[in-house]
Amino acid sequence: MSHPPPQTKLHAVLKGALEDAVRMVPEAKRTSSLKACLAEKVLTLAARGESNPTILTRLAVLTVQKSCHGCYGCERW
Repeated sequence: MSHPPPQTKLHAVLKGALEDAVRMVPEAKRTSSLKACLAEKVLTLAARGESNPTILTRLAVLTVQKSCHGCYGCERW
């Protein structure tokens, strides 16, 4: 049995965390800007060493909810 390369696993974790974070936002607020902001938060958290997808999702959403006023084009929900 062959294992996926580490980049593929990381990509899957990051993609899944972002998709889950977007689903936590009310549909009416799922703008491109908000999705980009969530993606930035997921990547920042991952770059700091977080690899748990549940934690990545929750922290990204919480961070955006608390500090979205600093993002370009995002609105708090």
